[in-house]
Amino acid sequence: IDTALGDLVQIKAAELAALDLAAAFLTDSARDDAAKDLLSLKDKVEASLPPNAARRIEPDYEALLTRTGRLARAGAKPHVDRDVMATISTALVAPEFIEICYKSRADSRAETRTVYPLGILSGPRSYLVAKTRTDWNGPERKYRLDGIVTAKLTGEPLRSEIRFDLEAYSKRGFGAYSSEPEHTEIVWKFAPGEPAARAMEFVFQATQVFEPQSDGSLIV
Repeated sequence: IDTALGDLVQIKAAELAALDLAAAFLTDSARDDAAKDLLSLKDKVEASLPPNAARRIEPDYEALLTRTGRLARAGAKPHVDRDVMATISTALVAPEFIEICYKSRADSRAETRTVYPLGILSGPRSYLVAKTRTDWNGPERKYRLDGIVTAKLTGEPLRSEIRFDLEAYSKRGFGAYSSEPEHTEIVWKFAPGEPAARAMEFVFQATQVFEPQSDGSLIV
């Protein structure tokens, strides 16, 4: 963005504050690299502002920062190693295989696996979606980020293209984790009155459809 563009584009204090807020959420999720990139973008946007525009929005920007709080997730949250997260982020950009030391709930000790990262599903518990070298033709696997003890780059690039849509993959189930039995049509019926009205307020699944019934009930 150059100065000429800065004169044309109207930057709002709320937009700058939103970038700070998003960066803070990324930091809370151990996404330090992404948070750093977002703050770098914010700095560039600020640098593009004409002096008079910068002076105009500064009071509102400072006020928003002091008055905007972040809702912390209630209760304990899984710990994700920041070095592990940085390695995964690097591999996703490269892209290349990584070697992870992973402990699943079923294992008594951590085991080393070589995987090709496809993306990250975020939620109350976040997962790495990846292809495993030992089962390359099998389905994608999910690894709890808090279960990855260590991760290191292998320097080995992918030699054939993988067609994978993370957004479509994430919509197959409920939440960040889903199992194959969930990947089918599920129908819920809510009773007339308050149950149906309350159900209309929720997003249970990304591809849900509401079907109000003549008796006041609701099918989702």
